[in-house]
Amino acid sequence: MKQKFLILIIAITSALASSAADLSVNDAAANKSKKFTLVIDAGHGGHDAGAVGALTKEKTINLNVALAFGRLVEQHCPDVKVIYTRKTDVFIPLHTRADIANKNKADLFISIHTNALPKGHISRGMETYTLGMHRAADNLAVAKRENEVILYEKDYRQRYQGFDPNSSESYIMFEFIQDHNMAQSVELAKFVQRRTCATAGRQNKGVKQAGFLVLRETSMPSCLIELGFISTSDEERFLHSQNGVSLLGQGIYQAFLDYKRKYAPSVSVPYKPEPQPEVTVPEVLPPTPQPQAQQEPVKESKRERRRREKAEQAAREAAAKAEQEAREAASKAEQEAREAAAKAEQEAREAAAKAEQEAREAAAAVSPSLQGGTEGGSPSSPSLQGGTEGGSPVFKVQILAASTQLKPSSPHLKGETQVEYFQEGGMYKYTVGSSTDYNAINQLRKQLAAKFPQAFVVAFKNGQKTDVRAAIQEFMNNKKKK
Repeated sequence: MKQKFLILIIAITSALASSAADLSVNDAAANKSKKFTLVIDAGHGGHDAGAVGALTKEKTINLNVALAFGRLVEQHCPDVKVIYTRKTDVFIPLHTRADIANKNKADLFISIHTNALPKGHISRGMETYTLGMHRAADNLAVAKRENEVILYEKDYRQRYQGFDPNSSESYIMFEFIQDHNMAQSVELAKFVQRRTCATAGRQNKGVKQAGFLVLRETSMPSCLIELGFISTSDEERFLHSQNGVSLLGQGIYQAFLDYKRKYAPSVSVPYKPEPQPEVTVPEVLPPTPQPQAQQEPVKESKRERRRREKAEQAAREAAAKAEQEAREAASKAEQEAREAAAKAEQEAREAAAKAEQEAREAAAAVSPSLQGGTEGGSPSSPSLQGGTEGGSPVFKVQILAASTQLKPSSPHLKGETQVEYFQEGGMYKYTVGSSTDYNAINQLRKQLAAKFPQAFVVAFKNGQKTDVRAAIQEFMNNKKKK
């Protein structure tokens, strides 16, 4: 829990800095008019059916809800560009789904799936995942099942660097994810759970983290939705029904509007998504059979009525008890989260202050002959680097962040040898390149995007990390003077 909140706090800080650094100085004006791009991913498809139920298959449910959600956005949000990874029953590899989002410079990626359990196990409810470590066995089980789709790809060992979806050890890599999209992804997942569970009347199983390959490969805020359990008969009937598809699509759409109002207010969206039109998806769902001629109602006996009334009363009492327990658990969890967040924030401030002090002491102790090099075979820290030219800001490309110090031969560095690091908030943050020319570093970031899709530009001044937006403005002012 402690490390989770540390990473979340650092992620929010990094996100604010990276939002400006991602724009080139020459392209900033053009990007202001760019449409908000939403990529909707219907999981599985074609020869990959996903989980199979008694009435239907996961691939069909995923596509029905994806089309229903996307259609509402297209009808009511003209300033939003909607891209689907698939609109028909076809197989799309995981890396291709991520490539679609990355190549279109998407602002948001939402992947839609359906959950399942082995025969004999029953569970109900909806849950939404963001990328992260599997902190519980059931989270790992869900990630393994969804990642098994790569086994349908012939070259998956080469393309995913030997990743084995059935090996727990393979998921260790998710500890080294970049952190600057995490806060927005978690917020999106909360919106999805709150809105969709309320609209569709689903049990709320909460927001979780696990190692999903399709989220790891994308470079924007994202989440993966597990709509419900196809292995549970009453949930499968709802997921398969036209009404269920429409309600789920409306709930996700309302969550999307919540996210847009908070993180992209410049894009106009309806203030309130009501009235919501009924969404039909004739391409996927089979036609609803016509009801037979209505028969005379069968008279209910007194015994049957008493039995029914007793069952209804028991159901109401059970529902009231479950609701009360859920409220108490939510209140307790919220209090624990606040206390843990406050403690983690305090520890992060203390660790950052300590690291900053150690860095200053180390810088004072290093002789000029060691500046710009490495010692002991580890990536160099900024305390061993040269200074700035005339006090001008120095720009670098941050490629990843890790909770532990990496060796130069670490596979997470993907062969990069000229790597440096700096410590911030208890994390080791690794950079490539160093220049007072922002445009040159931004070009380097684009070149590194193939290996590090979430790389972004950071800035230093007088040996200390500084606000990248202010550094870019100073670079522009210096350029005009020349």
